[in-house]
Amino acid sequence: MASPSQKASKPKGITGRSLAVDGKDLFSALAKGVMHSFQGKWDEVASDSIDAVKALGIGTEPPAIAYILIRRAATASMFELVGETAKSGFFGTKPYASSTKTVLDFTISEHDIPIDKAFFQKPTELKVVKSFQALLCRWLELMGLEAHIANAVGGRFPAYYLYALNEEWKKHSKLYQPLLDSTDTPFQDASNQMWAWQSYASRLELAINESTFEEAFSLKQIYVPLRAYYEVFPIHKELDGMDKRKRTKRIVELKNELSTWLGNGKKDDAIRIISGGPGSGKSSFAKIFAAHIANSTEIKVLFIPLHRFDSSKDLTEAVGDFVTEENILPHNPLSPTNGETNLLIIFDGLDELASQGKAAVETARAFVREVDLTLEKRNSQTLKLRAIISGREMVLQDNETEFSSRRPHQLLTLLPYYIEEEVNDDDNNEEEIIDPDDLYDYDQRDIWWQQYGELTGKKYEGLPKHLDRDDLNEVTSQPLLNYLVALSYTRGALDFTKAVNLNKIYADLVSSVHERAYENKRRYTQIEGMTLESFARVLEEVGLAAWHGDGRTTTVREIEEHCFNNGLDRHLKTFEQGAKAGVLRLLAAFFFRQYGRRSSSGDATFMFTHKSFGEYLTARRIVRAMEKVAKERDNRRESSDEGWDEREALWRWVQLAGPSPMTSYLFRFVQNELRLKGKAKARKIQSCFAELFSLVLRSGMPMEQLPRTTFKQENFMARNAEEALLVCMSACARVTQEISPISHATRLVFGAWFRRVQGQRYSPASALAAYHLDFLNLEETELAVVDFYSANLSNSVLRGAEVQHAIFIQANLNYTNMEGVKADGASFEDATLIKTNLEKAKLLGANFSAARFHEVNLNGARMHDGALEHAIIRDTVTDAVLFELHPAQVASIQRAANEEMLKIHREGLLAEALNNVESES
Repeated sequence: MASPSQKASKPKGITGRSLAVDGKDLFSALAKGVMHSFQGKWDEVASDSIDAVKALGIGTEPPAIAYILIRRAATASMFELVGETAKSGFFGTKPYASSTKTVLDFTISEHDIPIDKAFFQKPTELKVVKSFQALLCRWLELMGLEAHIANAVGGRFPAYYLYALNEEWKKHSKLYQPLLDSTDTPFQDASNQMWAWQSYASRLELAINESTFEEAFSLKQIYVPLRAYYEVFPIHKELDGMDKRKRTKRIVELKNELSTWLGNGKKDDAIRIISGGPGSGKSSFAKIFAAHIANSTEIKVLFIPLHRFDSSKDLTEAVGDFVTEENILPHNPLSPTNGETNLLIIFDGLDELASQGKAAVETARAFVREVDLTLEKRNSQTLKLRAIISGREMVLQDNETEFSSRRPHQLLTLLPYYIEEEVNDDDNNEEEIIDPDDLYDYDQRDIWWQQYGELTGKKYEGLPKHLDRDDLNEVTSQPLLNYLVALSYTRGALDFTKAVNLNKIYADLVSSVHERAYENKRRYTQIEGMTLESFARVLEEVGLAAWHGDGRTTTVREIEEHCFNNGLDRHLKTFEQGAKAGVLRLLAAFFFRQYGRRSSSGDATFMFTHKSFGEYLTARRIVRAMEKVAKERDNRRESSDEGWDEREALWRWVQLAGPSPMTSYLFRFVQNELRLKGKAKARKIQSCFAELFSLVLRSGMPMEQLPRTTFKQENFMARNAEEALLVCMSACARVTQEISPISHATRLVFGAWFRRVQGQRYSPASALAAYHLDFLNLEETELAVVDFYSANLSNSVLRGAEVQHAIFIQANLNYTNMEGVKADGASFEDATLIKTNLEKAKLLGANFSAARFHEVNLNGARMHDGALEHAIIRDTVTDAVLFELHPAQVASIQRAANEEMLKIHREGLLAEALNNVESES
């Protein structure tokens, strides 16, 4: 440790020494590396150049050692950055390496580099580092890169340098120890823990500065700050004495909101939940925020992607395992004995815990509870630990009861780049926007496209006019999808003046990766002859393998098994040869990357960069299977020696859809894919699936044909396959707008089937099947006391069905034919009934409180007990029969009748009620 006199002395520095001693050699080596990158020798050249940085006879005093540290870090970071640029093909095939030796004067002006606090705490702000960065940009241009690409690559240099600096120190800590002894800094007594946190902070910064989708720029350079809202529910007293909850959204800038929360430091307010849909920017924000807090505050940050986290273990134990396996820290930051006292953990991807269906959704709920419990325990005396959890909005809805009691600020929902104006006709659910900073109406797409234009040299002033369309708003408003639109738009392969859905954009992305490989045939000759169709087929099997696993990751062995079972062996071999030659790098930029090895088998594991990519590829594979099933059923009908019978078709289907449950996100891609196929194709599949679903209702799935497992596993697979059959049939029906002609062996079979698939409710969210009961033939079925809470039964036929005491709360009954239905005692609270046919329906005792009626046919319907008293009725003309009404109820309904042209036929009413009605008239 330095003596007091040394601490008081003037800091030593590197004086009178130009860092251009071997600068010219460095850039010459980089140019040589670019040339050798086409021969796959980049890493070899880089290693030789980094190892060549020696002491150079300048001594072992702190100034000399500091020079070595800076020089090695600069060399390593430049080779890493330029290597990525070379492998991405930005230099083309003929870089101007020979001209740089004579044109560039690689001289950095002399700088004094004081060895003080700034040397350790703000190393990227040193003048010499900025000089290296400027030279790198200039050299990249001389190597043939356009100015915007050179600036984008050079702009990422500080983060790479910071990471390389920390890695170099860790590797040769003994060599650099004199630097610590020569200055008065907190690092003199630094422990391994402190260095580990600093190194990890540099990793977080590097992660957001790495190339995005093989572009020259990084996430940090293209990122647009996100907005969010939280809800508050002030109570207002109405004139009629009823309390009304008025939904209020407060709009905030997410980074500022969370920074303020961290600054408040309240031990009883230690958690935030971030909710958003696929591609809404949850993970991007989490990474950006983690790097910002880790590198600009005293708070220690741990970023944990939950798909890499073992939630089955105790939280403290699982965190310890994570930091060990990821080589982040030498200690467990949640240890009761030596844990951190100012820690923020960001858990990214709560939906990753819910990839295996209902049981895993319960796992997600249990995980949040354990985080809450850990926070309460750790913060019992003083604030030590805080947590941020992000997840898809559907997972949070599945766990609504877990989050409903939280403080308003704790649950933050992401807003898109562009917010379409909502039309709200429901007077009972008024919504108020509190927006003190005028954030709500701001279209962030213009900002994003301006940044994208600057980084790519396109000079966009905002969202291009061809993309500023109502049918594309949903896509361009989401950060990830907006970027994919930009890739397709600049590629010019899609005609954006015509209808374009998300699947078309993803398909164009697959095509662009395939074309990139063919554009570089000299580098990727191994895939020559592999058509786009074959290329896409292999990718589909990768997506299917991931879906059958945990939803995001899969292994080489699992991919090989899927390809072998589907006759793709030859294509997979070609694909693998191309991958070894470098095509995998192209795929990794867009679809998935290798991530470690699976602990149970040791197989190399591949992880989808964005989960929605896997869902899209899986959806393509599912639709391909749907077409195959329909085709083979047609072949069997033409010839008894060809094709598949019903049982074999179901057996094939359960192999595809049984291992994992369908999700609403996957359904969206399936439906988009079917829309691209057209009505004729969808109609054929719908007819086939109606036939197969009818067989399922009669006889169940042919599980006896599968290799024997456990009854529980077979039941799980059967349930998944049956639900997927219904959901895919619904997807077809939404394209054809036609009823699925399923047949019922008895009146009871459908209700029994739905109860089994729905299962015991554990949250307000229903099973996926409940949202896909549309366009079904349920005529004269027995559905008494069935739980249709929030179900979608629109456009279905329930004529003559028995639904007494059934639950239709918040159900969608639009355009549903319920003529003659027996719904006595059924609950239709908050349901939507647009052009619903309730002619001659028996609705005695039915509850329509807050139900929304619009052009509903109630001719001959029978009801009483004030069923319509609190309903919202619009343009409904009817001749209903009302029984046993109290006078006040009759008067209330009569008032609604006068206002909404509702005609009431009275039968068996009390004389007093009739008098009241007449007097009211």
